[in-house]
Amino acid sequence: GHASVDAGQTLFLMDNVMNGFSLHRLDDAVCIRTYNTNPVKTFPKQVVFGGKATLVVGGSDTGVIYVFDKNEGTLKQVLQHADTGRVQTVTVR
Repeated sequence: GHASVDAGQTLFLMDNVMNGFSLHRLDDAVCIRTYNTNPVKTFPKQVVFGGKATLVVGGSDTGVIYVFDKNEGTLKQVLQHADTGRVQTVTVR
């Protein structure tokens, strides 16, 4: 999988490989929220914080990039990269 730590170093995101991405507290690793992407295949995908750490942005095995609201857990946008295939690497500025 893959993990990213927020700028405040209190939270981390990870590709949990089973059902999508997970948000955890850094101090005790307790899972706070899961962002479900229904992966077809289990392979590592990058997931990062975006929008001043208000968004969760991650790749997929279906050619799309998912953008979730970090606090609400709602899917805000799906960015189509390709009709099929993996999106393993994402970068947010």
